[in-house]
Amino acid sequence: MSSPHWLAEVSPREAIGRISMVYLVLFTVGGLQLWLMALIQEAINAHERDPFGENNDQLTLANWLWMLPGILFWGLMIFSWASLAFLVAHR
Repeated sequence: MSSPHWLAEVSPREAIGRISMVYLVLFTVGGLQLWLMALIQEAINAHERDPFGENNDQLTLANWLWMLPGILFWGLMIFSWASLAFLVAHR
């Protein structure tokens, strides 16, 4: 198995640093998305005159089905980062 071009012929420490930078960006963007979603939900609750969101405080089956792709995506991202870091460190 060959490394991507941006990991080719660099030291394991450098490769792990580059991989970590990629995931730092991904997790930062993910955190910003969560923050924006929270702001949007607050605005929706204020518009509906339900500041504490009491009318929409339960997760339904539809909610879980919509969240499942994201959970699987992030699980795969974390698994691939750990696998790649392990492979680079032990090459």
